[in-house]
Amino acid sequence: MDCERNAIRRRLKKLRQDHPHLQFIVNEDALAANAPHIRDLREHDLRFILGVKEGDHKFLFEFVDQAVEDGQAVERVLPDKENEEITHCFRIVYNAPLNKGSQDIEVTFVEYWEDNPKRKKPLRFSWVTDLPVTEENAYELMRGARARWKIENETFNTLKNQGYQFGHNFGLGKERLSEVFVHLMMLAFLVDQIQQLCCPLFNAARNLYRTKRSFWEKVRWHFYAYVLNTIGGVVLYLLVGTAGYTKKLPINPGEDLYPVIGPRIQGLPRVGRKKFPGAGGSRIGRQGGWFPGKIPEGNPWAWS
Repeated sequence: MDCERNAIRRRLKKLRQDHPHLQFIVNEDALAANAPHIRDLREHDLRFILGVKEGDHKFLFEFVDQAVEDGQAVERVLPDKENEEITHCFRIVYNAPLNKGSQDIEVTFVEYWEDNPKRKKPLRFSWVTDLPVTEENAYELMRGARARWKIENETFNTLKNQGYQFGHNFGLGKERLSEVFVHLMMLAFLVDQIQQLCCPLFNAARNLYRTKRSFWEKVRWHFYAYVLNTIGGVVLYLLVGTAGYTKKLPINPGEDLYPVIGPRIQGLPRVGRKKFPGAGGSRIGRQGGWFPGKIPEGNPWAWS
């Protein structure tokens, strides 16, 4: 039976085949801090930062406690650059055995905790690594190790819970339909990331909604209701049509985004019809949109 450990072993082999000279640092949680996996990482010349927990690595933590008593641990306290009440505390132990059964695998143990008087309990983390760790670079290593949570929250959590439907099993089709859906989802996520990074118009519309899920639901509704020329037109309409955006637009969207949309179904009832203030268009359907044709004259939301 296949399992995650066999899958990552195949992945590491393929990774090194595709990129024989590229340098990597593998950043994983405590489930990966085991002897077989570390041997695989070393076999493929991959550096690592792996989380460890006292409950799962009792022998390692006992070794660290003994090293502290014997004065063999390196300890350092750094003040926070932005908040003088916060201090960053580090403990480093070199050549620590990973566990009792694999004492031949020696790693560098790094423990970090944040002393903040506003917290009831200090933030505390610990890792093992094969990177060279010193008092000078311990802070940078800690920041890199904790970045894994940023990846977890902003990537996987977003894909599962913010409207991308990653948690849904698209198990239809005879062969590779589910893989096609996953690739399409990742491509959509990539495009959205680029828009969030580079497009002020997209960000202005996105910030009007509390969650990404509600934003994507609103975008999806327009795909159901209208024939769309560009996604930029949808974003622009969400900004100045539905949400009542009253500030000046962050960029000139260009004439190709006006008109925004037209009704998908002929005979769509025109309800709630009203004029925009000073604009030459009118709202149609339940959400509405400008009729195809002209840029609204005298638009109060016009760009500067």
